[in-house]
Amino acid sequence: MPVIPTFMLKKLYVTRSLMNTDDGFQASIRNTLAPGTIVGLGPVTVGDDVYDATAITVQMGDEERPAAEITPGAPLRFGMNSTAVLRIKAASLPTGTHRLSIVTMTREAGELRIEATDMIG
Repeated sequence: MPVIPTFMLKKLYVTRSLMNTDDGFQASIRNTLAPGTIVGLGPVTVGDDVYDATAITVQMGDEERPAAEITPGAPLRFGMNSTAVLRIKAASLPTGTHRLSIVTMTREAGELRIEATDMIG
């Protein structure tokens, strides 16, 4: 499987997309590398808190799916320039800067770990 450099993976995170929602928080990733197929998503880590696929919902366009339902048998197509909004059902995040790690499994490149720093103002 091809190895994607960390600096390229970091560019997948949409800066300033981290925000609180009514039932937790959300962040976004945008595919700027190549068409791909997500076959698993999670965990998402924010600081020391880890959220597995059961706490994550993915929205792409009009489609919304629980991350736990994204599998090799039921993948999620992640086309070029597509944006995926990851909604995490959890407590809201406090104001300030947060380190994030988003793990996705892709058919084409295996596990991708997207690391980013973002803030809630």
